[in-house]
Amino acid sequence: MVSESATARYFIGIDLGTTNSALSYIDTYDADAKLQTLAILQWDDEQSTIRQMTLPSFIYIPSKAEQRRQQFRLPIHSEVDDPAALKPVLGKFAREQMIKQSGRVIHSSKSWLCHGGVDRNQNILPWHSDELIGEKRYSPKAAAGLILEHFRLCWDHYMAKDDEEAQFIRQSLIITVPASFDEAAQRLTLEAAASVGYPSHTRLLEEPQAAFYSWLAEQKLSALNKQLPELLQSESPSTKVLVCDIGGGTTDFSLLSIHRDGSPDSKELKIYRERVSNHILLGGDNIDLAIAHKLESKSTQATKLRGSRWATLIAEARQLKERCLSSSNDSNETTYYVSLAGQEHSSQLFSNQETIAIERQEIEAIVFDGFFPEKDLATNSLEESTQAGLGEWGLPYARDSRITAHLYQFLRGEQPDAVIFVGGSLNPQRIRSRLLSVIEHYCGKRPIVLESSDPNLAIAKGAAAFIWLKQSQDTQLTETSARHLFLEVENNKNRTLLCLIPQGQAVGFQLHLRELDLQAFVNRQVVFRLFYSSSKQDHFEAGKLYQFSEVKDLQRLPPLQQVLSHPSKKPALIRVELQLALLDTGLFQLFCINQDDPEQRWELDFDLSAQDRDFDTEGASSAGGHELQSGLLEQIRLAIKFFYGKKLAPADQEKARKLVSQPSKLLGFFEETLGASRDSWSLHILRQIWDELEIGMNRRNRSVDHEASWLLLSGYCLRPGFGADRDPDRMQKVWSLFQHGPEFSKEARVQDQWWIFWRRIAAGFDSELQNVIFDKIFPQVKKGRGRDVSQEVFLLAASLERASMNKRIQLGNTIVAQLTSGDKDYSDAKLWALARLCSRFSLHSGPETVVRPAFIEQWLENLSSLNAQQKHYQRLKYVLVQAARITGEREIDIHPKLRQHCLDILAKLAIEDELVDACKRYQKPTTEAYAKLFGEDLPLGLRLA
Repeated sequence: MVSESATARYFIGIDLGTTNSALSYIDTYDADAKLQTLAILQWDDEQSTIRQMTLPSFIYIPSKAEQRRQQFRLPIHSEVDDPAALKPVLGKFAREQMIKQSGRVIHSSKSWLCHGGVDRNQNILPWHSDELIGEKRYSPKAAAGLILEHFRLCWDHYMAKDDEEAQFIRQSLIITVPASFDEAAQRLTLEAAASVGYPSHTRLLEEPQAAFYSWLAEQKLSALNKQLPELLQSESPSTKVLVCDIGGGTTDFSLLSIHRDGSPDSKELKIYRERVSNHILLGGDNIDLAIAHKLESKSTQATKLRGSRWATLIAEARQLKERCLSSSNDSNETTYYVSLAGQEHSSQLFSNQETIAIERQEIEAIVFDGFFPEKDLATNSLEESTQAGLGEWGLPYARDSRITAHLYQFLRGEQPDAVIFVGGSLNPQRIRSRLLSVIEHYCGKRPIVLESSDPNLAIAKGAAAFIWLKQSQDTQLTETSARHLFLEVENNKNRTLLCLIPQGQAVGFQLHLRELDLQAFVNRQVVFRLFYSSSKQDHFEAGKLYQFSEVKDLQRLPPLQQVLSHPSKKPALIRVELQLALLDTGLFQLFCINQDDPEQRWELDFDLSAQDRDFDTEGASSAGGHELQSGLLEQIRLAIKFFYGKKLAPADQEKARKLVSQPSKLLGFFEETLGASRDSWSLHILRQIWDELEIGMNRRNRSVDHEASWLLLSGYCLRPGFGADRDPDRMQKVWSLFQHGPEFSKEARVQDQWWIFWRRIAAGFDSELQNVIFDKIFPQVKKGRGRDVSQEVFLLAASLERASMNKRIQLGNTIVAQLTSGDKDYSDAKLWALARLCSRFSLHSGPETVVRPAFIEQWLENLSSLNAQQKHYQRLKYVLVQAARITGEREIDIHPKLRQHCLDILAKLAIEDELVDACKRYQKPTTEAYAKLFGEDLPLGLRLA
C-alpha cells in the first residue's frame, strides 16, 4: 500500500486500455465507500463536446490550421496560452477520424508500449501514416502520457477546481497494466506517468487482479459466500478464480487462489496470484482485421488497400462483427453489405465505389472457427496460423489466432472454480458461452461466472478499490510477483542464472546475498543481463543458481551496460554482494555492494525502456574463437605500438620492423598472423584488435599513410558499433574524433577513409548523434559532385538509419533529383545509398526506421526514365530489389502493380536469383544477403535485429 493512502482523500484507479481507458475513484469521506467513475470530457464532433465514462484510446493529431484556429481547445486546457502547445485530440472524435484521416490518428499505443522490437522512446506513431513523419509523430511512451495527462487535467478541472486537498497529485494513484507486462513495459508506463505530472508514489496494478477486486468490492463479500461454497468447507479452504481478459489488442489469463484463514465462517480472506499467461498480443482488433481481409478478398479491386481506405474497411468490419455477435441465432439478418469508397490514385489503379456483400455465416466462421474454436485444442500445439490479419500495423501479434488454444495451454492441469470475464471483446454472450464450454470440456467442470455490474469499467473500478480493500478487515490482499526473475552470472566460465525473485514472491520482499562468492569488475564497462520466465515452476528459490536448461520459457530483458566506479581508478575484480527489494510500485530495486567497503554501493538501474536488439554477444564471440592466443596477440600489439605507440626500445623496434614495414600493410599482417581472412574474424577478436588500435587515436597524424591505415583498420574492427559488451564505452571515446575531423583533410585517400570509418560504426550511435553526422555531411550531398565532395558521404548518409525520418526522406529526394538531372558523377554511390534507403527491412534498427512506401513509390516513378542497362545506372537493379522486397506488411510493402513493374525490369537484367525471389514471396532477411548488397557492415556472428 502506498504511504500516501493514509492522508489522501481519494483512491484513484486508471485503466490505461488498448481500445478504451477509464478513471474510477473512491471518496474516503463517503461512509459507503461507493465506487464512482469520472465522466471524461472529450470532443464528440468538430463542433461539440461530451462527457462519457470511457475515453477511447485514440489520439488525433490536428493539422497546423486546426492548431492555429485552436479548434479543439477544451476548458481543461485553459492554462495553455501558446497555440503551438495545444494537445492532440483524444477520445471519441479521434476514434471516428480513423475513417476520415487515419494517417493522423494514433491507436493501439499500449501494444506498442510493450513491443521490445522497436525503440519505444522514438517518435514512430502513427505507424501507418504518410502524412506525419519525424518530429510530428509521438513515441509509444509519449502517447501513453497523453492519455494519462488527459485524465489528470479532467480530474483537476472537475474535482479540484476550488479544493487544493482534492488535487490529483495529492491522491493515491494506481494505473493498471496487463499481468503479462514485463518489467520493461511496466517501467515505461510509470515513466510515461511521471513525464506528465503524476507523483512519484504512483504505482501499478495488474488488470486481472483489478477485475477481481472490482467484483469483490461491489459484492461486499456476500456474493462470494453464496457463489463459492467451497470457501465455507474446512476441508476445502481455497478456491481458484480464472480471470479471462480479452480486450481490443491483448489477451491475458490469470489464475488467483482465495484462501480462508481460521474457522469456516471466517470472512478473513487471503488472495494469491497462482500464475499469469505470457503476453498475448491478440484481441478484438485482430478479429476486425480478419473480417476486413475477407471483405477485401471479395472486392473487384485486385490490389491491397492502404492508408485511409484500409482503415475505413477495418472500421466497417468492426461494426459488422458487433452487429453479428449481438444478434440472436434466429435473426433474419443473414447478409451484410459494405460500401467501399473509390479514390483517385496517381497510378489510376483504383476503381470507383462498390458494394461488397458478406454472409453472416462467413463472419461467424471467422470469429468462432478462427479465434474461438472448440476442437483439437489439446492435440495441436500453438503454431503459426493461416488466419489473415495477425501481422498488421507492424505489431508482433501472436502467431496462432486461436484464443481458446492459448487458454487451453494456460489451464493445462488446472480446474478453475470460478471465472471473471473482462475486456470489450467478451461483451457478446455467445463468446462467453463458447469459452465456458471449452473450459468445461477440457477441465472437467463448468466454472461459476462472477458477474460484474459494468465489465467496461471493471478494471478502473478494481484499481480504485484496491487500497480500500487492503485496509478492509475482511480481506487481506497478498500481492506477488508474476514472473521468476533471473540475473546471469559467470560460473566457471559457464553461463548460469541467479534467481533474484521467484514467481509468487510477495511485494515487500528483500534479498541480501552475502553467502555467494560473487565478484564484479570495477572501473571498466561490464554488462548485466536479466531474464524472466512466466512458466509455473515451483522449485526456484531466491539466491540459488540454476542452469539455463532448467528454466522453461525463458525471456530476455534489455541488458544494462555500466561502469562500477571505484576509488582505485584501475580495472580490478572485487568481491561484492547483492541487495534487492520488490517495491510496492510493482518494480524492483537492485544494488551491488562492495563486500570490503559496504558504504560503497552501485544501483543497477536497468534501462528497461531500451530497445533489446536481437543479437547474442556470446554467440558472436564463439564464431572464430573467444580469445586470441597470447603469442599472436603480442605480435599484433607490438606491430600496432611500432606505428602508433610511444617510441619502442631498439630491440623491439627491430623485431616489429621485421613483422611489418609499413602501416598500409598492417591488415595483411593481421590476416597472415591469424591464419584467416578478415571476414572470418569473430566479433570478439575484432574488438581485441581495436582495443590495441585505440592508442593510435591521437597518433595517426604521423603521416598520411598512418592516418589512412588507422581509419581503415579501426573502422573494420569496431564495426558496426554495437554487439560486444563494452561497445558503448568504445563508441563514447571514439566520438571525440568527429568534431575534430581528419588530420590530413585535404588528402582524398584520408577523406574517403574518414567517411568509411564513420559509416562502418554509425549503427552504434543513437539518433541524436546520427543526426549530428547527417547535418555535417548533407551540404556535401547537396553539392552532388566536386573536388571537395567524397562519394563516401552518400553511403554514410544512407547508413544513418536512426537519423530523423525527415532527413532521410530529404536525402532520398536529393539523390533522386541528382540522378534524374543527367548528372552521372558518383552514380554508383548514389544508387547504393538509394538502395539502402529503399530497403523494406532495417539493417541495424527496428521497423520504425523503414521509409514509408509512398515515398519509395514516388522515387521509383521519378527514376523510371533511367535505363538500368546503361553503365552508369547498373546499380539501379538493387534499388528495385530493395524497394520491391516482400515483407507481408501492408503498410511497408510497395503497391503490387509497382512491384510487378520492378520485376519486369529485373527480368531483363543480370541479377542473383535469390534477390529476385525475395520480391516474389516473403523470405526472412539474412546477414549474407545484406552483406552482398551493402558490403562489409556485419562482422561474423552478428545477427540482424
